[in-house]
Amino acid sequence: EIACHADYDALRAILGEPLCAFEQANHYVDTARGEINKQRHLLRFRVKNGQVRLTAKSPIAADSGVMIRNEWECDVAPLVWSSLRCGELSWGPWICTALAAMSSSFPRHLLQLPLQNVGAMVTRRAVHPLLQLGVGVELHLDSTTLPDGKTVFEAEIELGDEVDDLAAMAHRVRSLWESWGQTWQPTTTTKQERFWRALNLENGE
Repeated sequence: EIACHADYDALRAILGEPLCAFEQANHYVDTARGEINKQRHLLRFRVKNGQVRLTAKSPIAADSGVMIRNEWECDVAPLVWSSLRCGELSWGPWICTALAAMSSSFPRHLLQLPLQNVGAMVTRRAVHPLLQLGVGVELHLDSTTLPDGKTVFEAEIELGDEVDDLAAMAHRVRSLWESWGQTWQPTTTTKQERFWRALNLENGE
């Protein structure tokens, strides 16, 4: 994906009605001191329209301004989600079993730590397909409320798995961005980082 600073209201006016819009809550699982975050991995449960999805991510690598991460995802039954939140199931063992079923390379030793739901933030997302850049390429306009109550606006271009030449795609995205009158200011700051900064625990302290 490519994340950019953007004039949120201007882009909404340029793009018109989105393909879809929804609200989702991102619940982060870590130790109380953020030890998974310190190693730049991520464990997240996303709740959207009553459905729950577990996502595990590796640290970010950057190529031509594009953020690249390995990701492993699976759906989570509502009863399991409820049991995890109330303590009937333990976070680490359940996540370890779920990731093993996906042949994930997420570090198993991190799942042996005392994990908990450290907090959540809510994102309101509008999805706009960018067919001029290729099938499956989407622009996500996000408005996210952080744990400290602040709201941040951001734009993310999801490239999908079919892009071979990242440098060429990054150039095409920049050209499109500037044709909309937007200043090209890509950022590698993720929602994960913003979340921890809002908790004053970016480095697990």
